[in-house]
Amino acid sequence: MAAVLAGIGVANALRVPPIKDVTVAIRDLPPSFDGYRVVQLTDLHISRLFTSRWAQAVVDRTNASGADLIVVTGDFIDGSV
Repeated sequence: MAAVLAGIGVANALRVPPIKDVTVAIRDLPPSFDGYRVVQLTDLHISRLFTSRWAQAVVDRTNASGADLIVVTGDFIDGSV
């Protein structure tokens, strides 16, 4: 059972993260920021487990989102790559 759950966890970790749309209402936001789109990438944990093809797929998906700003938060790299 532990091996099956570990396998499921690794499979989920290796998929390219989906984009989740969240609308945030900010009172008194200047009109110039109406519709401003931000992509937050967090806790990517890039390591030997993730191939350059995986990282490129994340970049491509992020760029295709049409965001006005991309921010990277959390752990970006794990270990020595």
